[in-house]
Amino acid sequence: MGPEVSCRECGAANAAVARFCMACGASLARTCPSCGENTPAQSRFCISCGTVLDGPSADGRAREPAVSAHVAPTEQRRTVTVLFADLSGYTSVAERLDHETVKSLVDRCLTRFAMEVERFGGRVDKFIGDNVMAVFGAPVAHEEDPERAVRAALGMQSAMAELNRELLTEYGFEFALRVGVNTGEVLAGRVGDDYTVIGDAVNVAARLESAASPGTVTVGERTQRATQDVVAYEELEPLQLKGKVDPVAAWRALAVARQSGRELEQRRETPLIGRREELASLEMEFGRVASSRSAHLVTVLGEAGVGKTRLVRELEHALASRDPPVHVRKGRCLPFGSSIVYWPLSEVLRADCEIADDDSAEVASEKLSARLGPLISTGTDDADGVMRRIAPLARLLDIEAPDADGPLERDDPQNARDSLFGAVRAYLEAIAQREPLVLVWEDIHWADEGMLDLIEYLARWVRGPLLVVCLARDEILDRRPGWGGGRVRGGGGGRRVGPE
Repeated sequence: MGPEVSCRECGAANAAVARFCMACGASLARTCPSCGENTPAQSRFCISCGTVLDGPSADGRAREPAVSAHVAPTEQRRTVTVLFADLSGYTSVAERLDHETVKSLVDRCLTRFAMEVERFGGRVDKFIGDNVMAVFGAPVAHEEDPERAVRAALGMQSAMAELNRELLTEYGFEFALRVGVNTGEVLAGRVGDDYTVIGDAVNVAARLESAASPGTVTVGERTQRATQDVVAYEELEPLQLKGKVDPVAAWRALAVARQSGRELEQRRETPLIGRREELASLEMEFGRVASSRSAHLVTVLGEAGVGKTRLVRELEHALASRDPPVHVRKGRCLPFGSSIVYWPLSEVLRADCEIADDDSAEVASEKLSARLGPLISTGTDDADGVMRRIAPLARLLDIEAPDADGPLERDDPQNARDSLFGAVRAYLEAIAQREPLVLVWEDIHWADEGMLDLIEYLARWVRGPLLVVCLARDEILDRRPGWGGGRVRGGGGGRRVGPE
């Protein structure tokens, strides 16, 4: 028998060629934590950049992401974004609790912060006591490394808020977190056995963290310039940092904007030229969906820059000019690795329920219930019944359901997946019964496997006028050769449109 792969969810052994676990149905697909490249399940090293993968080790435990010995063997000058995060209030806690408890609590927090770094494609460089140093851009660089770093920093603050709710209940105290982020040139290479970065940009990031107010993220000028179209900032008074003669410009990161920099840039777009045939094809597909009252999937294929997003924006304008106007709901897949599960769906839900990033769990739960309750309720449900129906969607948004009976049930992976898919279908079908619905999923070549499965599931099983438009590069066909075609059972369908 050939090599086997252990499922991360249930631990069952599967054949090396398996894509899904034969015991629980969970996806066995993996992506490299450094470059996002899809890798075979049995791989120990990334086939694109050589990074050691976090696959199962000989003892069955997950490996810690590491830098391959084959990556960057010599020193290099690189432009990177460095993040420092420090727990505040650690000293006073250490005076109240025994050493083992304090270490356990700090480890819990640092592990969660490391997850945020890895979630956005960064690499934890080192832990220094209760401090985390992370690097975005070495050994593998991405165009949007500053954005990844700021998203990770804001994610750490959200994680700290969640952890504090647990700490307050269990121990009666809270930690505060300070984060500093800075972009600049460094010398990257090995110091002893470790790969790290050295330079003034690293020192400034550490000083920005020290100068930050507890509970905030402070960034330097180059980071702010690179992310100002994506992140909302508050300009601070220039900081007098240790070791710097002149004051250093600094900004406080407040929240990630609803629109990406690319979408903001498109406000100044010129008229569409040379894509009228594709636009007419999409409008025809919408007419077909509306008249047949069935679901249909269309995929717009093409490499970056050929005008896929521009084409969809023209479709939005065309549908908005109808009487009555047709509202388009959009979600986008991020190029930050597949660990951000169902991210596009969460974007659609938050926008539809008007849930802001800074809403508390209680406020978010109220908004979710107010919007989805009347849609999903059968008319005979009581409040608890409604909450049970929307519980999978609440869990997706990390919202606990206060009106449900006790904690939300933690299903096994397959049941949780089925519950989520069913809840999403019920939610969308309820909208489609009132008006034709258009869903746009951008950049699905970056989507996690669960999101791709969900898209195909909706196109196949939703009963109602639903047009699903996916934007993708040709590489989606490497992952799923049959994508976008032949879905006819149950009224669903699919085809491909390529703006070549």
